[in-house]
Amino acid sequence: MADLNILYETFELYLNKAKACVVEKNYAAAKKYYYVAAEQMLKLAQESTGELRKVRFARAKSVIEQADALDVPVRKRVDGQNGESPASSASSEEEKKLTLEEALAELDSLVGLGSVKAQVKAWIDQIKVFNMRKERGMKVPPMSYHLVFTGNPGTGKTTVARLMSHIYRELGIISKGQLIETDRAKLVEGHIGGTAIKTQKVIDSAIGGVLFIDEAYTLASTSSNDFGKEAIETLLKAMEDSRDNLVVIAAGYERPMAKFIATNPGLKSRFKTFIKFEDYTGEELIRIFKGLCQKNEYVLSPEAEQCLEQYINYLYENRNETFGNGREIRNLF
Repeated sequence: MADLNILYETFELYLNKAKACVVEKNYAAAKKYYYVAAEQMLKLAQESTGELRKVRFARAKSVIEQADALDVPVRKRVDGQNGESPASSASSEEEKKLTLEEALAELDSLVGLGSVKAQVKAWIDQIKVFNMRKERGMKVPPMSYHLVFTGNPGTGKTTVARLMSHIYRELGIISKGQLIETDRAKLVEGHIGGTAIKTQKVIDSAIGGVLFIDEAYTLASTSSNDFGKEAIETLLKAMEDSRDNLVVIAAGYERPMAKFIATNPGLKSRFKTFIKFEDYTGEELIRIFKGLCQKNEYVLSPEAEQCLEQYINYLYENRNETFGNGREIRNLF
């Protein structure tokens, strides 16, 4: 049994490595790790019997299919719903550029997010009015295009950030429209001077597009030995130097993000627009699951559908602030 446990732990290890490589767009390494993970699952299947053996063979096949899918030059989103796509951390030049109408249509197609959709559309209307005033030589007040997305995990913040990168490009705010997703681990180094270099490298890749900082509040720390402050200072300088071709969207839980922005006058002057992402309702979570089934060509039996609805409603009614929302539903699927 110990050997089987080791096999399963090895499978999980390499599967997580593969997913991390996909996020970093290192598809060659991701494919290698997927195959190693599949090999471990095949060994587990061979050591199993009955229904468990079938399940594990199917799991291995699924992992191999994930590896093979990396051969497709422009990969489609497999979730088809709110939340991150497999390659959401850095939208490549290969990604199809959406027109403003296409981006808004995709926004409208997302499950739930009623207040988010309304606020984004109002924001777009305001930018359009200011653009028209500029074209007519009229005065326009100073405007910050940086945004703060607040809400619990899995509420669609990364998906909407990706759409905002297309929208901003179409409105002439940025030139390229790529989305670069980052977090504290990708910005902060553990020695003096390293953080500024590391942060600047990420910023450089985002020039012309949108830099999405997940759990941005983790950059602020009361510790004198923490280098998060250096990342913030580097970021603020870049936001000033590249203010005409860089947009930053900072995301995280509502209360920590409010405290984070308030800790630094530079942050407070640049991040003026907050968009709150509410948790999905139980009904919306069920719609997300059924959307995944439709996109991936699965059909729920009546018994499975009834069980699913009961279970998702249970999850929703017993949720706390760590509840994964759409991410939880994708894992369930």
